[in-house]
This record gives sequence, structure tokens and C-alpha cells, in this order.
Amino acid sequence: MVGGLLLSLLFAVQQAQLRPTLRPVSYFPLQPGTTWVYQVSGVPGGERVVSAKPGVVPVSTAAAAALLDGYFPGPARLVRSAGGTVEEIGPTGEAFLWYRLGAPEGTSWTLRLAPQPQERPLPCTDGARLTLANRQETVIVPAGRFENVVLVRWETPCRDAGIVAEWFAPGVGLVQREEASFAGRVLWQLKEMRRDELDGLPRYGGALALSRRQYVLNLMPPVDPQQLPSLEGTLALWLFDPTPDGEAGVPLCLEVTGEIEDESRQTLKSFAIRDPGCLIMAPLAWARYRLIPFQQPLLLGDTPLPQGAYTLNVTVSTPGWNTSFSLPFTVSHVY
Repeated sequence: MVGGLLLSLLFAVQQAQLRPTLRPVSYFPLQPGTTWVYQVSGVPGGERVVSAKPGVVPVSTAAAAALLDGYFPGPARLVRSAGGTVEEIGPTGEAFLWYRLGAPEGTSWTLRLAPQPQERPLPCTDGARLTLANRQETVIVPAGRFENVVLVRWETPCRDAGIVAEWFAPGVGLVQREEASFAGRVLWQLKEMRRDELDGLPRYGGALALSRRQYVLNLMPPVDPQQLPSLEGTLALWLFDPTPDGEAGVPLCLEVTGEIEDESRQTLKSFAIRDPGCLIMAPLAWARYRLIPFQQPLLLGDTPLPQGAYTLNVTVSTPGWNTSFSLPFTVSHVY
């Protein structure tokens, strides 16, 4: 009852507030306190860490920016991201274009780096010709499965060196990078993304709802198991966001599983509602939410579930947070 009430409340808030508060999801989020950890294969291999820290723009008219450390070789760079355009801010406030991630497929541009005093230039990066090749890639990396990924291909004057291609996921940023080197191919793949300033805060909530609580199975011969009703419902999850004016897309990496128990609390059936991976939490005025519908046949193998009272248990597992939701339901037979 409480879960259904909470879900109804979420739907009401969604209808009243979601549409006017939606904003484009960033493909290059720069919320200060965010850290991206990449697993690197090839030579030298290991891990690479990229972090966004608070940055002060050199002129008052410049947009808000963050210090991005570890993204390109050399010291941290002052970078801003808005409307799909990613720019580096130079010492005098001049903008240097990095990416046009909101552009249509086939769009090309030249990447420019701001000059870094007393630092060696990066000829395989500065002046590279970039092309947005695809907006609907699917990428699987250690951090999970990402869809609607933007693929950017690089052309540089360097032989056997430099970036070849990059993949950007909505709300997450760079999830994969391919580089060429004299020793062979080098591949960066996102392993973990953290927002350190959210640690320790009450971050998650949820509710479980079933389309109905009573199921009647018609077992008059001949019985076609595929025609019997299924257990149907929706899991609502929301992330309480203490920075509602920040980037619109917030990734939530999780796994959702379900179990059906009988009256003796014996587990009769286990199933995956959602395989491990990351979701982008859509923004509301007060939180970020995601609705996960599910459907499960009321069968044990090919045998209809016996008459009786049951409990559906749904478990959500994500780094730093695990919780379960339960609802009762009944099954009866007619012949």
C-alpha cells in the first residue's frame, strides 16, 4: 500500500513538474568533485584518473568552468561545457574549441588547446580534425553498458601516435578512448565514476508497484503457458540531488533482481529485472528519477505457479547502496 502510494505520488509529481524542468543531458559533464577512473589496456596500461575541480575563470564575463585534470597530458585545464559545446578557457578568457557533441552526424571541426606557458605543445592533439561519426553507439566497458553514445573520430598529423576515436555517454562523459602508439593500440575504458561531494548523504529512494495483486490462471486444457498472465509491475527509483542546478544527467549504476517466495518464505524463482549497467536519472524539480517496468511469467519452468499466496521481493544493488522492496500477490486457478 505504501509503495503504491509513493509510486502514485511520483507519477503526480512527474506529470506536474517534469516537462518544464527537463534540460538536455550533457555528454561532457563537469560537476566539480567528479572523478572518472579508466582501465587502460596496451602499453603502458594500468589506470588513468581524470578529475573535475572548482575553477576560477580569468574574466568576469566567462561562463562557469572546472579544472579538468588528467584528460590530456600536462597540467589541469580550465574547461566549460554547455549545449554540447566543450571549450577550454585561455589565460585571457579566450575560448578554444574542443568538442561539438550536440552537432549532427557528419559534422567536423578542429580541436584547439589553449597555450600552456612553459609546457611542451601537444602536436598530436592541438589542431586535430574531429568528426562526429555516430550518435547511437552502444558501448560496454567495465563501468557498464551505455547506449545513445556519441562517437567522435580523430585525424591527426602524427603517425602511429595520438587519439583515434572517443565515445561519450549522456550524463557520464568519456567512456572509451582509442589511441595509437608505436607499441600498438591503447584503449581507455571507464571503470568507475564518482561524485565525491555526495558521499555520505541520503541519496536514494524508491517504490514498487504491481499492475494487480490477484492473478487468475485459466488451466482448461489445452493449456498454452505463453498465454497465461504474467506478473507485471514498475520499480520507481529516485536520486535526491543536493545540486539541482548542476548537470541534468546523473548516472546510477545498478543491478535489479527479483524473487518469488511462497507462504513458507521459500524462494521458488529468481530472475533479473535489469542486468548490471548504468541508467541516466531524468531530472525532476526535487530529485532525479527512473521508472523500470518489468514482466515475469507466472511459471516454474513450463508449469503454472500453484494456487496460493506469494511475495515478490525486488533487490536493487548499486555501489554503496543496497535495498529491497516487497509486495504480496495471490494466484488462483480456474478449469
